[in-house]
Amino acid sequence: MRKNWIAILLAASIIVTLAGRSHSQSSGGEQAPQIMCSGTVVDAQGRPIAGTEVIFYVMEHSRPAEPYIVTQSGASTTTADGLFSFSAGAYSDSYRYGCIVARKKGMAFGVGNWNMRAGSKELEIELGQPKELAGIVVDENDIPISGAEVSIAFLIIGTMADW
Repeated sequence: MRKNWIAILLAASIIVTLAGRSHSQSSGGEQAPQIMCSGTVVDAQGRPIAGTEVIFYVMEHSRPAEPYIVTQSGASTTTADGLFSFSAGAYSDSYRYGCIVARKKGMAFGVGNWNMRAGSKELEIELGQPKELAGIVVDENDIPISGAEVSIAFLIIGTMADW
C-alpha cells in the first residue's frame, strides 16, 4: 500500500513539473506588451531641466457614465538631460488617460497629457516662472469668507473624441 502512495506522489510530481515547464515555455517568459510615455522637461527657452520631479497619474473608467478612478502610477526625477519615461500595459478593458505632472522648486508646474488608447507618446513639458495667485473668496452674496482653503485642480476640456 505504501509503495502505491509513493508511486502516485511521484507521478503527480512529474505531471506538475511538466505542466509548469509547458506553461513557461508557451509564454516564453515574456512580459505583456507595454506602451511608453517619455519626454523632456524644459524651461521657457527650451533648455532641459535636470532634477525635476515627474509624477504619472492614470485616470481610468470602464463606462462613460462611471466616474474616473485616479491613481498615481509612477514617479521619477529627470536626468541631467531633462529626460523621463513611464510605461504601462498596452491592453486594458477600460478607458485610460494619463496625466504627467512635472514640478521643481522655484518654477511653475507643467502638465502633459497621454491618451493611453493611442499607444506610446513623446512629450515636452515646459516649466515657466511661478506667478502669484491672489484673490478673495466670496460667498453667493459677494461677502468675503475668512479662513477658506484654496487649492489647484485641473480640468479636462473637450469630449472623449478629442482625447
